[in-house]
Amino acid sequence: MPPKKKPLFPKSKKNKKDIIEPYPSIRKVPFIKKDIEFDCPHRVNTGSPERDRATKLIYNAMIRAIPNPNNIQKIDVLIIASSVEHNIFRNSNCLVNNHYKDQIRSRVFNLADSNNPEFVNDVVNGKISPENVAVMTAEEMASSEKKRKNAIELKKSEQKIIRQEPDLIPIKLDGDGSLGTAMSGCGPTVWIEREQVNKFSERVDDDYE
Repeated sequence: MPPKKKPLFPKSKKNKKDIIEPYPSIRKVPFIKKDIEFDCPHRVNTGSPERDRATKLIYNAMIRAIPNPNNIQKIDVLIIASSVEHNIFRNSNCLVNNHYKDQIRSRVFNLADSNNPEFVNDVVNGKISPENVAVMTAEEMASSEKKRKNAIELKKSEQKIIRQEPDLIPIKLDGDGSLGTAMSGCGPTVWIEREQVNKFSERVDDDYE
């Protein structure tokens, strides 16, 4: 038998594990959600990582209202934050659903708002209970200045709508449901444009002349 020919390019003896890919596969890189900073002597343990994170976010938003807080103040704020989160969780059918996430996000945003120190101070000082914080609307959590501006804008919008509506006046119909010649009948009330009523009155006056 003729001798076997050696291959021009011998196979590498390296294992597949030793081969380094130039670009790692995206699917092989696990998504790791970084934990948030939490400076408190007491741990948070709700039994759910999502709820723990939500409690810490509320705590961090509130603790900023206290300059140089001591450990006792930190624990007090954590108790309030935990109660707020618990009430939101209970109001969300005890589920970490979209409603729960939206409510947590809204509270964190308003508590951390530097333009609204009144709200976070009222929560920290106990003027607003955690139960109320959990159910407050965005309008109720807004600052006094923002509420004043919103009231002005609402009044302007209402006045604009009133101007756009036709000028209507109430008219009583006759017993048979017609206007007839009487402007105050015994039938139901209808709303008619003032211009049409004026024309009707002029026509009636012409008939009696």
